[in-house]
Amino acid sequence: MKDLFGYLIGPKAENMELFRQLVIEALDDHMYWRRNFHPEDYPVVTSATQSDADFKAFVDGLRDRLFQFLSHSKAGVPFFSARYVGHMNTDLLLPALVGYFGAMLYNSNNVADESSPVTARLEKEVIEMLLKMVGLPPEGWGYLTTGGTTANIYSLWVARNLRTLPFSIRIALECDTLPDDIIAENLKEHDIAIKGSLHLRLKKIQEELKKNLKSMTAIGEEKPISEMSAWELANLPVEELCQLRQTALVYIKETIDSQKPIDSPEIVKEAGFFFDELVRHFQLKTLGLQSFRKLANQHIRDAGSILDSVWKIYVSASSHYSWPKSADILGFGNKSISLIPLLSSFDMDVSAFRDIILKDLNDQTSEKVWPFFLSSIFGTTEEGALDNLPAIYELLEEFRLEHGLTIWNHVDACYGGYLASMIRPELGSSSVAKAGDSNTPGTLKNWLLECGTGVGLPQDECRELIDMSDQGTGTWLAWQEFIDRTAALNRSDSISIDPHKLGYIPYPAGAVLLKNGHAREVMSTDAPYLWADSETDIGFTGRYTLEGSRSGAAAAACWLAHKTVPLDQNGHGRLVGLSVLSARKLYQSLKDEFRGPNKDGQIALIHQPHSNIVCYVPYHKELSSIEETNRITTEIIKKLSPTREIRNFMAVGTEVMLSSKATIEEGLREHSPFKKMLGENEKIKVIRSVVMGPYSLIAQTRGGSFQKEKISTFEAYSQYLSQLVDETVKEYYEKTANDKAKTWQRHMVSLIMDDDASTPSQIRNCLPTLHNDKFWKHFQYKETEKAAMGMVKDYNVPLDIAFLDIDMRGSSSEPKGESDSGFKVYEAIHERNIIVNEEYRVKVVFFFTKGYRDYKKRIKDAKAKYPDVDIKTIKLNRNATSENATEEQRRLVADQILKELIGLKI
Repeated sequence: MKDLFGYLIGPKAENMELFRQLVIEALDDHMYWRRNFHPEDYPVVTSATQSDADFKAFVDGLRDRLFQFLSHSKAGVPFFSARYVGHMNTDLLLPALVGYFGAMLYNSNNVADESSPVTARLEKEVIEMLLKMVGLPPEGWGYLTTGGTTANIYSLWVARNLRTLPFSIRIALECDTLPDDIIAENLKEHDIAIKGSLHLRLKKIQEELKKNLKSMTAIGEEKPISEMSAWELANLPVEELCQLRQTALVYIKETIDSQKPIDSPEIVKEAGFFFDELVRHFQLKTLGLQSFRKLANQHIRDAGSILDSVWKIYVSASSHYSWPKSADILGFGNKSISLIPLLSSFDMDVSAFRDIILKDLNDQTSEKVWPFFLSSIFGTTEEGALDNLPAIYELLEEFRLEHGLTIWNHVDACYGGYLASMIRPELGSSSVAKAGDSNTPGTLKNWLLECGTGVGLPQDECRELIDMSDQGTGTWLAWQEFIDRTAALNRSDSISIDPHKLGYIPYPAGAVLLKNGHAREVMSTDAPYLWADSETDIGFTGRYTLEGSRSGAAAAACWLAHKTVPLDQNGHGRLVGLSVLSARKLYQSLKDEFRGPNKDGQIALIHQPHSNIVCYVPYHKELSSIEETNRITTEIIKKLSPTREIRNFMAVGTEVMLSSKATIEEGLREHSPFKKMLGENEKIKVIRSVVMGPYSLIAQTRGGSFQKEKISTFEAYSQYLSQLVDETVKEYYEKTANDKAKTWQRHMVSLIMDDDASTPSQIRNCLPTLHNDKFWKHFQYKETEKAAMGMVKDYNVPLDIAFLDIDMRGSSSEPKGESDSGFKVYEAIHERNIIVNEEYRVKVVFFFTKGYRDYKKRIKDAKAKYPDVDIKTIKLNRNATSENATEEQRRLVADQILKELIGLKI
């Protein structure tokens, strides 16, 4: 197990010397190759040139710029550190870096083997290794893309071209007007000689294929293509689609009048020529969608019921943003995307998917639908969830048999694809591990135990992390279920997978894999017959890739990494397995730190991780709404940002949809106040930690305040986060109160009218949060109705709030107003038209100590007359507003005033 410590450079550059030696070796080898290539050639750069002042000035400038670049680079993100638990980044495989560096010097372009004679073949080997890892057959095909987005676009592109191929063939068989002239020109260009009339030959081929070209329908019935309904053509199984060309060539070869063997290269090429030329003129990629639909409707009965409908793309609600891009680029349109709801574990709700398909098939009231393409997810971007692939495939099979429906089955495994290396005892073997027991050799749990203890994790702690899956609660995925979902990758039609994520390869390195290699034939920019006699398909890969130029260095990085660290339990599986255990350790550290009835700050762990991503929401006992929780989380995420100057720990944020039905692991109470905040569908800000680093499991640091004892880095992070929660909540409330005071200072103009001169101080006693001298200067106190009327008439700015005592007669011998003074002043406010400003609607508070029954109708009439005014009433408890009031009495009145009357809250 100790060899694993050589896989990476290390968080403290522990393997720096090894890396340096290998890079220098690669550099020297390349330089020796340059020097020894045709020794008879003279050097161009001489010693005299290198001694020239201009040359030296250039070198000095280069060094300065390099120094500047290296200095600025220190502001980069330290992905290599266990203190970074943010995006899908970590330390990279040392062999991958060496391979990339070595191949970079040669600058190979994998668009064709003539520009990449070495790395193009390395890419082919890499694809073969990836096919074996996910369990796809060796006759599959794929290529290295620039990333997951292009891989997903390509998979949908292949599905579009292949699933419309039967319509193109049918049009070619039915069409009376064939492109004879174009085909004749291509015969000459490619030096293919035929006997007799070209037109008659084409007609003969048409008749032969009409009669003999057959395929299995989705329900398993063999029928001629020429006799199939539009529904049957639209739903041919993918394996049948991939064999259509090969089947057609068998019958076309029989029409060729030649003395040569029927399987000779010349006959094969000629047969391929006629099929490709006959069909490609009627393909969607040639005609465009509008002309393709028009021709199909002319020659195929009911074609419009399929081709004129919405070609539905079904994706999980947690799908990547590349799918709307794909639908846009390929002409499907974003309205074609149908989002499938999630379970509380954030994987696809397969039952909901069934309902969506049935509705699309049976709903006659809305636009017709062609269920076209499904992308399930193996490792969601936000939560690392693994869709239930066996259940999905079972459902697709059910629809195939009962409805004759075929849906292209793609798996977006850009993130989670390399988890498959955990269940492969040996790359290339069809067997997968069994969950078993940690005491039973050869089982997955025993292997994980060996991985953890092999790097120094205590056995008991390692067992606890492994056994989390056996709790049977929450969203934990049992290990056998993990194996079953992972092994089911081999039943997909296409897979996108990113070596530059869990493959630990430098950017850019994505990949797309096709179960059947023949599927790529519909992607070729030239006719497949042109390369039918090639010994390999390496020659010009650019003919069927989305990208043209592609990095040979990326292929070399993948090849050297996957050859050195094999994609099975003996190599790469250990890296990924340790990262899965690391995520569980972080999960447990957070749970332990925030446990306890005396903790004000809490963590809601919103799911139990399927893989190595942990999402959690910090909250506080003082918070009472999702809005406040989101604000606090946003501030904490800013403090954890990798772009800050001081970076103690680094994490990132995202948004997820949660409901009150969500399965949440509580940090403190069984019934958390956080969960009570949730409605049916709430967008929640969460902290997202992708724990990719295998060494994070055993990473340690000093305790707080430079203590000498070692603690887990995750424990230190949890302590740091706990402090951040308390600190941020405190700052939030201080800032909120201060902002209110500042806002009122700028805009609030208030009137208090009461015959009791102690009223302002009484109200002030109720508002401890707003004890601000500048704020109180904006309260105009008037002890008589007359004084209040004068203020209203003379004041030349809008009035924001008025506290009006209704009865101003008082208890003295000299009344300060009438029994309805409050209503009179209220009317005066409207007469002066000063009740509205840009930010506030006026608020009027009628208060009294008795007699509400007498005022009830007047207040109701006032509300009806002035609906734009916030009118509130409150019966003041004089004891509660006095200097001697208890804290509880003050709090209750303050709550009443601020929350119920003014819309503010302490």
